[in-house]
Amino acid sequence: MDLELQSDATFSHLNQWLHTCQKRHRVCDKSAIPFMPSFAIDVGPFNSAEAHVRLVRSPRHERYVALSYCWGGDQDFKATTSNLSQLLREIDVSKLPKTIQDAITVTRRLGIRYLWVDSICIIQDDARHCGLQIAQMSKVYRNACVTILAARSASCVQGFLHNIQKPGASASAFRFWFRDANFNISSVIGFCEPDDTQVRNPLALRGWAMQEFLLSRRTIKFGIDHIRWTCRLSTWCLPSTFCDPYDDGLSIENWWNDRQIEELKLWQKFRSIDPEDITDLTTWTGLVENYTRRALSDKSDRLLALSGMATYIASRLSSLYVAGLWVEQLPETLLWQSTPPSHVAQRLQPSPSWSWATVDGPVSFQDTINMDPRIELVSANVVPALEEAPFGSVVSGELIIRGWAVKLACRGDGSLFEKFGSNEYAADADPIAYYSADISTELEADESVWCLQVAEYSLRVTDQPQGLVLTEHERNTFRRKGVFSYIPIKDDASLAEFTTCYEKRTTSWIQHRTFKEFVII
Repeated sequence: MDLELQSDATFSHLNQWLHTCQKRHRVCDKSAIPFMPSFAIDVGPFNSAEAHVRLVRSPRHERYVALSYCWGGDQDFKATTSNLSQLLREIDVSKLPKTIQDAITVTRRLGIRYLWVDSICIIQDDARHCGLQIAQMSKVYRNACVTILAARSASCVQGFLHNIQKPGASASAFRFWFRDANFNISSVIGFCEPDDTQVRNPLALRGWAMQEFLLSRRTIKFGIDHIRWTCRLSTWCLPSTFCDPYDDGLSIENWWNDRQIEELKLWQKFRSIDPEDITDLTTWTGLVENYTRRALSDKSDRLLALSGMATYIASRLSSLYVAGLWVEQLPETLLWQSTPPSHVAQRLQPSPSWSWATVDGPVSFQDTINMDPRIELVSANVVPALEEAPFGSVVSGELIIRGWAVKLACRGDGSLFEKFGSNEYAADADPIAYYSADISTELEADESVWCLQVAEYSLRVTDQPQGLVLTEHERNTFRRKGVFSYIPIKDDASLAEFTTCYEKRTTSWIQHRTFKEFVII
């Protein structure tokens, strides 16, 4: 039979899960601090369907619920400077989007008085207020008693408390085996409809939702075919046989557990002593790779929608953060790459061109990097859009880097050639390297570029240049246009061909390189 999400039986399970976690799981409250958001929705007394609902400014310190959901476009009902006074008096629940109405129902039936929803608890047409509240996002989700994940709904008007239908007669069943957190063997049963084209979890495609999930101590996910409770120690589901405990693929512990935090601290302390003992970059960079595959309604939110995670991590690592990158991991993490190169006409913003956040679309990072020992990061600075929000959007940024560089000419096929006195390359000349442009239209054929060597990376040979492609801007400043590396030598080449080709490229690179300082904006 169908699972009735608004039934007493369903909420009996939810309340039991919450009670068990609060009473038995000390670790789930370990990171909580006394905190309340600037605004919260007062949903009224416990289990009251007719209670007076209103927005409260600076509510008293009590438990509150946070909502993570898909807007599905601009919302008709939201807090603005013109309706704020009315919302503080009373909120007409019947005019709220169905998802927020359902969140109020869940909050009441969990016995919690306050609910935080971004569209109502942030004044949407007040840019400064928005910036300040987004800067608090880490605290909002980190200190919520529980976060509701409206995962089954692609829009705020759809709601999430409608019944979960049982699989149809044509559905195929399969069993998935796994080991749980206690290493016990368990299994789940899944169903697949032959004509099922529905997105299983629209919320997982939303950029903002990633940090909302990662930062939360406890979550209740209302999925398309199950409800799932997740906290630091437990995962419980309704129906119990439908739930894959790993279907989101992310948790704050997966990315930033104590071991990884300590590894990064060791990196900061010993990176100049013994590089072989330093762990790789996949922790933060893996997070960014996942995040950039998600969608944002407003492309300018690229840094904002990850600022909560950055704020939280900085509080634990005491690291300097610059436009989506950590100074302690520079210049290694400058070698991000658009995958594939973006086909938009221009960057989301011109500066800082060295940040992945200026490019729309997925990015990837190198897993293994052998740093050029001569590369030197002199300074790294950004100008935040809001001084009180250093982990949010930036107006501009500047890196000063010294290292080996070669001036080359790029061709439309992605290859780089050395230029001669006539400013032309020989027709039969072999390419020195190849480049991958951040924006497919940014580099023109025969354009002169500087290739700044950042790393030496090869599975077969050493001393292979790899780094940034830069073009001169103005007043001795440069902009990043992409990344470069040696042209891979064909696999079927003989040893003699391989050696000759490699030596030729290496010799040409060394002969033409110069040690130069770049101001990259």
